Amino acid sequence: MEVAGRAAEPREADEVEGSLSLLRAGLEGYGYQYLTATERPRWHPDDGEDGRTFCELFGARVLAKYIDEFLGYFMIRKVGCHADQVAEIIEDVRGFVAWLAETGELPPVAARKALGRLARGSDEVPAAERLSELLYGIATRNKDSYRPGSEPACDEIVEEFLVVDRVAPGRIWFLDGVGPIKVSEAASRLARPGWTINLVLGRRGDRWDVLEVGNVYPETLA
Repeated sequence: MEVAGRAAEPREADEVEGSLSLLRAGLEGYGYQYLTATERPRWHPDDGEDGRTFCELFGARVLAKYIDEFLGYFMIRKVGCHADQVAEIIEDVRGFVAWLAETGELPPVAARKALGRLARGSDEVPAAERLSELLYGIATRNKDSYRPGSEPACDEIVEEFLVVDRVAPGRIWFLDGVGPIKVSEAASRLARPGWTINLVLGRRGDRWDVLEVGNVYPETLA
């Protein structure tokens, strides 16, 4: 899966290469999961086949299958970038996949699937990162009031991967009757039903506050 020969992009070549290096890193680390039963015996991660990397051997073959994990796991859990940078990375990968389709290295059906997923991800993943950043700010402001010994006492602490149930301006509710949490209107505009957020919440009476934030996933996690 080489980059050479790709049509010029508006972004600088080294910036695009940085984005594609993340895609390669993801494929090298996790792409083996998408090999077929006949392909798996050919892959020996300790030494490769004839010294070639996973991407050189199988990259284009498993790329379309891997895109979901790249967007839903790798970009969220492994890439520490701000939302705007995330959007640029996804657009660079989208351009690369389009180039693979144009050159015939990616079959048309697989290319359409991957490009459709990337189009959706270019909206969802940066929005999830922005929401995570906003919730972190809220948690930072709230946490001091929930230190041990603070008054009034906390009635309940929930530490869980919570699925967004519904959203209203300045409020987010979760499944299983948790919430609402009070957030900025900017945060509520970003949150979408079905998304999963890793949160620590504190409850006092009928009020829920965000205390800690992990990642925001633009999908429902089982």
